[in-house]
Amino acid sequence: MRKMLTKRSLAIIVLCSFIAVIVFLAICFGKSDVANYVFFAKSYEKMDTYERDEKVLDFDAYFYSDDLVKLPFYGVIDCCAEDDEGRYYVVPYGEETYAIIYVDSVYVPKFEDAADAMYEYRLDETGELPYPYFKEGENARVAMYPLEDDLVYYYEETMTANRLGDYKDYIEPYLFYYQPASEWGNPYVAVIIASVIGGIILVIGLVAGLSTPARFFKKMREKGIPEEELEEDLENADNILGNLFGEKYIVLSGLDAFRAEDFVWAFVFTQTTRHKIYGIIPAGTTHSYSLRMFDKNGKFYESSGSAREADAERMAELVATKYSPNIYVGHSEQIAALYSQNPAMFIENIKANRLDF
Repeated sequence: MRKMLTKRSLAIIVLCSFIAVIVFLAICFGKSDVANYVFFAKSYEKMDTYERDEKVLDFDAYFYSDDLVKLPFYGVIDCCAEDDEGRYYVVPYGEETYAIIYVDSVYVPKFEDAADAMYEYRLDETGELPYPYFKEGENARVAMYPLEDDLVYYYEETMTANRLGDYKDYIEPYLFYYQPASEWGNPYVAVIIASVIGGIILVIGLVAGLSTPARFFKKMREKGIPEEELEEDLENADNILGNLFGEKYIVLSGLDAFRAEDFVWAFVFTQTTRHKIYGIIPAGTTHSYSLRMFDKNGKFYESSGSAREADAERMAELVATKYSPNIYVGHSEQIAALYSQNPAMFIENIKANRLDF
């Protein structure tokens, strides 16, 4: 019995782990942008020259999410050029490298504030970066384009004007089109939510799985069934689809144990399910077969189901053979009526082996 409970515990843990992984992936990949940014978008500094060249788009190319590259930077030097739709900013990238980022008009105020803060920082020489404009690096997503000569010229002028002329040659050879995470939601929020939900499911699975044996035997103690006696009786029990049939005890669906002497009637039960698409269009019918077992108090319990009627028939034949004449196996309207109307007479007839319709 403990082996079966251990297997059930592992099955619960594995199932919940699988569900947790599915939930995590479903949330993360629910938005392709999130999946591309978090899982697939490479950091610019980790790409080799070939990979960088492969990411370069034509100026007229459509901006696809799978063309994203992560570009962390920590401040803004100044605007070096502009057009009707936005501005080109020089940003310090890495320790002694600079890049030109094109920013749509909607983000210009943010970059202007950052540029002013950088100016104050460089004047004061306090040694502290101008937080919170790009705290710990603006890990923005960008598209990469060829860098035109006129932008290089404006960049050099800007660097000279900002007394950074010695660093004019430290420029990345691409133009980066800026698109911040704030525009479409922080991608890591989705990952955090997915991780929390997946973690909760996993913890529930672990608790439910590891506590399965303890809960089972606690229920047995409440029923007054000795654990040692149950273990001994079920050691050589017949096992059909996780339903155990011992000499004194019966375990149905691997979840609950009963005294065999408490059951008086059993029969094969067919569960028919009609499937519909959108609740309207018929999509076939499935059948599940199980063994229903009724006790002396008018309650019934059910074995684990099977798609094969032969499995339920095997259980019925086993019960009829193993517990005869104490349990009547079979179904008819007369049997059902006698059981429901006069349970005492039903039990008496079973014991006397007089049920024969």
